Amino acid sequence: ACVAYSAPPGAARRYVVSSSRRVGAAHTNGACGRGTLAPCCMPMNLISQIPQWPAGAVALGGVVYFAAIYLAAGLIASGVRAALLGRGRARVLDARRVPAGQVARERRQSAVSIVIFGVGLLVPWAMLVHGWATLHPANPPLRVALELLALLVWNDIHFYAIHRALHHPKLLHAVHAAQHQSVVPTPWSTYAFHPVEALLP
Repeated sequence: ACVAYSAPPGAARRYVVSSSRRVGAAHTNGACGRGTLAPCCMPMNLISQIPQWPAGAVALGGVVYFAAIYLAAGLIASGVRAALLGRGRARVLDARRVPAGQVARERRQSAVSIVIFGVGLLVPWAMLVHGWATLHPANPPLRVALELLALLVWNDIHFYAIHRALHHPKLLHAVHAAQHQSVVPTPWSTYAFHPVEALLP
């Protein structure tokens, strides 16, 4: 075994961890001491350590994660567009100019959405901490593939249902209209939601 680590206060069990998998339960703190994990175990068990992370680290990590996605997607999309147009390999589908202030507004709205998304990760984290959900980082490839397929189907159904509901007249004017302010879409309008829309599961 590589090391034994202890669960956070209040947790019922402590586990002995090998360099490749969890091999059993233990009631000792092991070689590395309470609440620690040796470097040799870190890569294989980082996911399984999430329930032990402090709430602040989970929220901050979530905000950084969604901000990185937003910035990377926006920069890549903008760069690809500029490169293709510059080489004459693409044409502009919407020749209207982006209204003044639109991109700044999109970035402000997106910043609020990113904070909501990141802090929202505390919900599944709390489910893990309280034992209402579990992580299985060593699932067989077939199960992972089937779960990804199910997630893809569910994501499309869920997106359609939520978007359809947001186009109800009352929700459209009160909430969803914020995103429709981007009459000429840009890569920065991806997360430009009303806060209520960003809160939707």
